[in-house]
Parts: sequence; C-alpha cells; structure tokens
Amino acid sequence: MRYKTIFLFLLCSFLLFNCRNQELDKYGGYYDTKLGQYIYVKPGKSSLASNSLGIHPLKVGETQSFKARVVDVTDPDSVWIEVEDRQGYMILSQSLGKNSKNDQFKRLRVWLQFVKPQYVTLQGKNKTAWVKNVMAGMRKLLLNKDVIANVRYYKAGVIKGILMMNIGGGKKLNVSIWMINQGLSLYFKEVNEENPEEGLYIRAETVAEKNSNGIWKYR
Repeated sequence: MRYKTIFLFLLCSFLLFNCRNQELDKYGGYYDTKLGQYIYVKPGKSSLASNSLGIHPLKVGETQSFKARVVDVTDPDSVWIEVEDRQGYMILSQSLGKNSKNDQFKRLRVWLQFVKPQYVTLQGKNKTAWVKNVMAGMRKLLLNKDVIANVRYYKAGVIKGILMMNIGGGKKLNVSIWMINQGLSLYFKEVNEENPEEGLYIRAETVAEKNSNGIWKYR
C-alpha cells in the first residue's frame, strides 16, 4: 500500500510539472502530442463521473446509444465518428485500442455491423474500383452528418454498431440496411451473432439482387 501511494504521488507530481506550461481546457486536461493521448490534470468530480449524453463505460456484449457526427470514411467497413462531449468520449474510449480512437479530436472508429463490402469476390482492378465506389457512396451519404450510434464493445478493443440517420418526417435510415439495399454490401452476420431485425436485411438484399444494384451487376 505504501509503495502504491508513493507511485501515485510521483505520477501526479510528474503530470503537474509536465503540464505547467500547458493550457488546460474546461474539463481540466490537455492533449499530449508526445503521448498521443488526452491527460486529465485537475478534473472536477463531474468531469469523470458524468456527462451530458448519459454515457457509461462500455461492457462486452452491451449495446449503448449516443449522438455523434461522422467525420471520416477511411475504408468500406468502418467510419470515424466524433463525440461532442469530452467526458462522454473519455468514458467510451478508455477500453479501446489505439487504432479505434483519437483523443485529440474525440473520435471513435465504428465497424459497421451486418455488412462486409470488402468480402465481395472481385479481383484486381474490379476489386479496387469496387472499394472506391463503396467509399464514395458512403461519404456522400454520411460525411459531416449527425447520427445515432448504436454500438457494442468487443474484447478485441473495438466497437461495432449500427448508425441511424434522421431523414425527415420522423423517419430514420439504418445505414447498414441502406448499404445492402444499394448493393454496396451483401448481408453478413458473424457466427453466433444475433439480429432481431434480420428480416429487414434479407428483404433489402433481395431487392438489391432483383434490381441488379451494385455488386449484383457482377453476379
């Protein structure tokens, strides 16, 4: 216990010394460019215990929903979302791997559930052109748009989820179903993965096949 107390004292002393010339934000922390992570220095009780989105720490197998904005599409299988609330972001990101978060800009990488555009059986130039086409479609629909992210945490330090968009008239668009409907992906479900709305996904795939949308043009 004594050694633990000494270690914590030294760590706090180091952080306070290191941030002497750092400008702290309203949450009592700053982004350390050398470490590539956000550092809390003088967090108030509310900074670590609460947030405006009602977010709580991620648990394996548990789904959590929150508002965010899509800020980047770097590959066909995932998107980067930005969480406006710093405390909420820190709570969500604490269990994620380095490739799944960006402390500086409060961004999380979400792997889209029930779709796998890169699993299509195309080769060479056709595969390259296909990936570019999928990403172009995703960027057109999602970039800089507000969404409701329904995410689930996995032990590998990643989050998978479904993004929902308001499209007016009280209607919401399920991005994964939209991709399948457009033929940008086939319906894909992991082994032992449950999908209570599976019928909607299968129906979207049937429509895409009937209309020769996207990937179905090559089949």
